[in-house]
Amino acid sequence: MEAALTGSLLSLSNNLDTQAKAAQKDSQALRNISYGILASDKPSDFRESLDNVKSGLEYTTQYNQQFIDTLKEIEKNENVDLSKEIDKVKAANNRINESLRLVNQLSNALKNGSSGTAEATKLLDQLSKLDSSLSSFRDYVKKDLNSSLVSISQRIMDELNKGQTALSNVQSKLNTIDQVINSGQAILKNGKTRIDRLQTVLPSIEQQYISAVKNAQANFPKVKSDVAKAANFVRNDLPQLEQRLTNATASVNKNLPTLLNGYDQAVGLLNKNQPQAKKALSDLADFAQNKLPDVEKDLKKANKIFKKLDKDDAVDKLIDTLKNDLKKQAGIIANPINKKTVDVFPVKDYGSGMTPFYTALSVWVGALLMVSLLTVDNKHKSLESVLTTRQVFLGKAGFFIMLGMLQALIVSVGDLLILKAGVESPVLFVLITIFCSIIFNSIVYTCVSLLGNPGKAIAIVLLVLQIAGGGGTFPIQTTPQFFQNISPYLPFTYAIDSLRETVGGIVPEILITKLIILTLFGIGFFVVGLILKPVTDPLMKRVSEKVDQSNVTE
Repeated sequence: MEAALTGSLLSLSNNLDTQAKAAQKDSQALRNISYGILASDKPSDFRESLDNVKSGLEYTTQYNQQFIDTLKEIEKNENVDLSKEIDKVKAANNRINESLRLVNQLSNALKNGSSGTAEATKLLDQLSKLDSSLSSFRDYVKKDLNSSLVSISQRIMDELNKGQTALSNVQSKLNTIDQVINSGQAILKNGKTRIDRLQTVLPSIEQQYISAVKNAQANFPKVKSDVAKAANFVRNDLPQLEQRLTNATASVNKNLPTLLNGYDQAVGLLNKNQPQAKKALSDLADFAQNKLPDVEKDLKKANKIFKKLDKDDAVDKLIDTLKNDLKKQAGIIANPINKKTVDVFPVKDYGSGMTPFYTALSVWVGALLMVSLLTVDNKHKSLESVLTTRQVFLGKAGFFIMLGMLQALIVSVGDLLILKAGVESPVLFVLITIFCSIIFNSIVYTCVSLLGNPGKAIAIVLLVLQIAGGGGTFPIQTTPQFFQNISPYLPFTYAIDSLRETVGGIVPEILITKLIILTLFGIGFFVVGLILKPVTDPLMKRVSEKVDQSNVTE
């Protein structure tokens, strides 16, 4: 009988080794298929073979999982530690599943028309790991696992030969009858699995099992008494417990809608009032953090002033003076405060102060006039086959930027020599004007080159917005909120600020920051134009042809 049990367990182990050996053959087949895919000009022809090998590996993983479940069942029912054996089988199964995942990726790639080169390379690397793992696993099965299963078989036989001891274990479990009732279904399910395993794997031990039951009859009265107690609990106490649970459930079902309604109302009030409360707390915290220290300082300063006035009798002297000298009184009322003005960055006159705004405006208008009078497209038919769209874009951009630099030179030198504008750094004023022209021409040229006439309209709209939102005529803080919001995103803002530095006096940190931001505007528009020109050029040509055919425009 012991030999039959041992033979059954070893049969499962031998079949496990057989499946591992088959997986090694499948691995070799997958390796050959992968090399074929890498070398073939029709890799999709290998897909059917790939799926056939995959089905074999899937069967191996299913059997391995069944073997794991069997070990877990034995571990549970016989109270033995099989975690090492289970982990070994799981590790081998996980390695096979990882290979199956890569096989599925390769199959899907071939199905979608891909060459599968990357997937096949990954699979070859995984197959090397799989072969090494399966070889080690087979050695383990033949040696350690078989030895463990033989030991388990001997333990089962020893327990069956010691029926009295086993019965005492059953007796101890009956003392926890309450837990048995609550988990009865799980115990029945596990018991059925145990019986199925015995009927399938261990039919030869049935006679010894019957003998163990007969040996237990000597202690049956005690067992019967304990079972009777459990049955009495089921008949008498369990119905009362069920009734209490029923009443509790009914109470919850009755009161739950009211509770949920109250909860919804509370949530609604919180959602409604939370923003106002949060804003009020935020304002209070901001005042306490930022304003309160200044107020405290002002109060302390005022207190010191009042103490000093009181100490020097300044107020009394002032009152006496006002009473006795009406001319002094009139002078104090007319000029209560004497102001001392110090010009940190003096500007010659109002015209010089407005020079940065009108210079930047002139450069932008010059860029608009150029794109209106000159074409941004290639009109030479002979060059269409020689130059790419991006080459035309770059060539035209260079042409417009050079003309813009000439315009900027004329405007800036005219400001200095003809209009006699007061500028602190004339050379730097001319250079920054030329630099602004490069940026403005890059922006305007890109818009028109990509979009044609709509691009011209966009450049005009930008001009209008920048006149009001660039902060050139009045401080931006005095303009409507809309223009204050868009001011940081307008090139005019940084161009005017840069030119102001050369007019009133240079602060290097401010000038460098403004020029860097202005540079980012030019680079951003130019890069976008360089990328999108091949995309928009065919579309805009078709739109232009349709517009010309409509006879609506010049």
